[in-house]
Amino acid sequence: MAEIVEYSYEGLTPEGQLIKGRFKGEKAVFLSEIKQKNLTLIKVKEKRRRLKKGKISWRDFHNGIEQLYYLLRSGMKIDRAVSLLSKTAHK
Repeated sequence: MAEIVEYSYEGLTPEGQLIKGRFKGEKAVFLSEIKQKNLTLIKVKEKRRRLKKGKISWRDFHNGIEQLYYLLRSGMKIDRAVSLLSKTAHK
């Protein structure tokens, strides 16, 4: 069964400001985002959850694909668009 990983973190900006955040996704993408934000991690917690099996409705599937279409059409890169959609999904 598939798992989803959620990272809770605290990091410092180069100016010394404390930043707290959460990230759901792959470790490599998480580390890339931390590097992009130029943060020095001081605390990281990793939480794993198993994904429940279930069917997605046709309407939910259609809405997700439509949202992805508009994000890509606006010029957003596909990895960022998929990441954004996964963060905003409510199911």
